[in-house]
Amino acid sequence: MEKVQFKKIISQFVEITDAEWEVFSSYLTKVVLKKGDYFFKHGDTHLSLGVVIEGLLHSHYISLAGKMHTKTFVWENRFAGAWTAIVNNDPALFSCEALEDSVLLTIRGDKFLELMDKYKNIGKLAQIYTQRLLKEREFREYSSLALTSTEQYELFKQTFPKIRGRVPQYLIASYIGISEVSLSRLKKI
Repeated sequence: MEKVQFKKIISQFVEITDAEWEVFSSYLTKVVLKKGDYFFKHGDTHLSLGVVIEGLLHSHYISLAGKMHTKTFVWENRFAGAWTAIVNNDPALFSCEALEDSVLLTIRGDKFLELMDKYKNIGKLAQIYTQRLLKEREFREYSSLALTSTEQYELFKQTFPKIRGRVPQYLIASYIGISEVSLSRLKKI
C-alpha cells in the first residue's frame, strides 16, 4: 500500500520504468514515528530520504543560544530529509521531528545516490527534487528578508492551508521569526 503511494508521488515528477521501480522499491523501508520522535537530529550522519505517507514533521535548527528556529513543515506526500547533508556526506545541520504520529517510506541516502548515478530517471528525480528545494529556499529567504511579519503570516496561511490547524502556534511564530505573543497580536489584526 505505502509503496504504491510512494510510486504515485514519484510519478508526479518523473516517469520511472518498471525495472527502475523494482530496484528502487527493494531498498524502501517503512519508518513509524510517534509524536515527538525524530526522523533525524542535528549532527546525525548516514541519513535517509523519505516520503511522508501519513503524519506531519517539523524541521528546525537550534541556535548556539539554544533557541529553536523552524525551517519548514513536511506533511503527507512530501519528501523529508537533509538533502545537502546526504549529497555531501556531511552531518545534518538541522533536526526533523514528528509533530504527529507519522509513517514514512525511506531509502538510505547513500543507496539513493548510488541509484541516482545508475538509473537515468532516478537521477532526474534527484535533479527535480534539488530544483524544488532551491525554489523553496529562495522563496523562504525572500519572505524572511522582504516581507513584514503580517505579510509572512498571510503567506504562511496561503502556503500551508492543509496543515495550518495541525501546527502549534509557537511553531508558526518560530517559522515567521516572531514571538508567540506577537503572532497572537497579528491574528487579531
